[in-house]
Amino acid sequence: MLERMINNKIIVIWDAEAGVWAVIKSDIPGLCAEAETLPELETYLLELIPEMLYLNAHLLPSEDYKKENLMTYLHEGWGGS
Repeated sequence: MLERMINNKIIVIWDAEAGVWAVIKSDIPGLCAEAETLPELETYLLELIPEMLYLNAHLLPSEDYKKENLMTYLHEGWGGS
């Protein structure tokens, strides 16, 4: 597992017209998601974020994001407490 946490900022808003919570800004390249409730969005993001980090690791500055490091981290469990 990575020795330090990877912190990413994600900003979500309630889109009343569409009736969903939507990611409007993120420092994770390619991240785009929406859901009807915040808990649904959280669940979806916990599945989507590791995939987006892995697929876009070449766009990220830190060594933590290199594919071999992410594979170890994801294999051992994303977001485990």
